[in-house]
Amino acid sequence: MKKLLTLILACTMILSCPVSASAASAKYTKATKAYESWMKKNCSKPYSYAYYDIVDIDQNGIPELLLSNQYTQNRLYTYDYSKKKMVLLAKSDLGRNFPNEKIMMYNTKKKTVEIVFWDTQKTVRKFYQVKGTKLKTIKTYEWGGTCRINGKKCSDSAYHKNLDKDLKSYKGMRYYKRY
Repeated sequence: MKKLLTLILACTMILSCPVSASAASAKYTKATKAYESWMKKNCSKPYSYAYYDIVDIDQNGIPELLLSNQYTQNRLYTYDYSKKKMVLLAKSDLGRNFPNEKIMMYNTKKKTVEIVFWDTQKTVRKFYQVKGTKLKTIKTYEWGGTCRINGKKCSDSAYHKNLDKDLKSYKGMRYYKRY
């Protein structure tokens, strides 16, 4: 009797796994549709967002939306499935991004995203860990006059060596132009 009960319990557990995978797939689809709808309304004017990607950075089954226009705005959104709405995780509004520059990059293995902030005085590159609807700053690079990593002064060569090492496994957004 114990063996039969154990076998039934094991089969039940194995058969329940695909349900969670399909639920994750439904969440992914719902979020993607919300992003596409939002982009149709908000990305059709000149100087609107020119770069984008939809990717599940934190591997929780709900993708994030990365947006940037090459002029002044970078945005990172996620979809809050329980509230059925998009949530802004991060934005940068200052500065000037240059064509073909990778202005937002991501790494799904590390569950992180890197966002560049430019202004007339310096460049700031922030690395964030994505966890659901929360972001945590894990590393900051500042360049302009004085080089800094996490607020500590460093040489120009140390700055670039560390930054290149950190960005080695990151992917950039796909190019997209709606107007």
